Amino acid sequence: MSNKATYEELIQRIHVLESEAAKREEAAMIQQLQHDLIMNLRGKVRLPDCLETILSTIFQVKGFDSGAIYLFDDNTNHLKMVAHKGLPEWFVKKTIEYEPDDTRVQLLIEGKPVYLATHQFHPAIALDLESDQILSMATIPLHSNEKVIGCLNLASHTCQSITEKNKKIVESIADTHIGLLISQIIGEEKLRENEEKFSKAFHSNASIMALSTLEEGRFIDVNAEFLKVLGSYPASTSHPLAQASDGATI
Repeated sequence: MSNKATYEELIQRIHVLESEAAKREEAAMIQQLQHDLIMNLRGKVRLPDCLETILSTIFQVKGFDSGAIYLFDDNTNHLKMVAHKGLPEWFVKKTIEYEPDDTRVQLLIEGKPVYLATHQFHPAIALDLESDQILSMATIPLHSNEKVIGCLNLASHTCQSITEKNKKIVESIADTHIGLLISQIIGEEKLRENEEKFSKAFHSNASIMALSTLEEGRFIDVNAEFLKVLGSYPASTSHPLAQASDGATI
């Protein structure tokens, strides 16, 4: 009896060691992928480059080989596909956009990941997925300041179901402030667009226009009409409106 107990204890100890090794391997993989993602996103200022990098990094996880990124449109609240990789054309066309009252959008807003095997989809879609040998899919919400701004939609041609290990890995990657980074890049792009629109309107305006500092009244920029009518003003020169009552330059 003692030998049998010792053998069972040994087997149990082996299982514990294997489990601990698997957990360490999983943690190391998550840490490496998060590190790779952060490093690869450095210097990215264009949204398409950022989204491409995110998808490419996630595809390092065994089993995921295609997918898309969706973001909510601030004007319409529609959920729109903004990047995709490895997905069949029919799928992209069919899932390019979802309206706010769509059941899938409502589930996404709840902020919980969804994992489905192909046979769990609507029969019409399931047949198309099977024809392209897509076996399972995952939808992972993306958050920015505790708000769902979109999702990762991942697919597998090799796994009939997403393992718990892979679920944890992709959810950990999604939690690497991806949503916040995307929001920041979108904000910066909108700012650049507004600056470009203002610059175009400013320089092409038929009226005399100038930009100057409020306190010193020093010119920062003038438009073509200003130069045409009044001539050039050096950047260090104060304009006439920035004169104190005694005539001294402010």
